[in-house]
Amino acid sequence: MISELYKQLEALATSEFADIVEDAEMIPSYTGRVRKLRIILIDQTFVDVWYTADGEYQLFNCNSDSSKKALMNPPPAVPR
Repeated sequence: MISELYKQLEALATSEFADIVEDAEMIPSYTGRVRKLRIILIDQTFVDVWYTADGEYQLFNCNSDSSKKALMNPPPAVPR
């Protein structure tokens, strides 16, 4: 389940990167399912992680001024 993956990523971010990660939270969709993981950094910027059931993912870095840029998108062919 994707929510389990987000829980693992949240634990990893807050334990392994505690020097730069202030907090992490799972953001629900309007249906109540987990939509994304938000990792809040110590400089008050955050990284949003989206992951789909078919293995696609995206990472976005968002600044306090609401600017957003893609950090990483999946390569064209992700080995499974």
